[in-house]
Amino acid sequence: MKIEICNKADIKTIVDGLNAYNLDKVSALSPIWTPLEFSIKNEKYDVIGGVLAGINYWNGL
Repeated sequence: MKIEICNKADIKTIVDGLNAYNLDKVSALSPIWTPLEFSIKNEKYDVIGGVLAGINYWNGL
């Protein structure tokens, strides 16, 4: 087992898997995805961190 930084294909695989599992357990209430995307910048405005998330079908984060 190895922990690696996600690439776009990895992210798609994870999101697709989570969506398939969740939709199998609870039906979607609406097809809404509200992104929550924030960056943290230092005094030179370099991005030093952030959050990429969203509020989904079930109003969960």
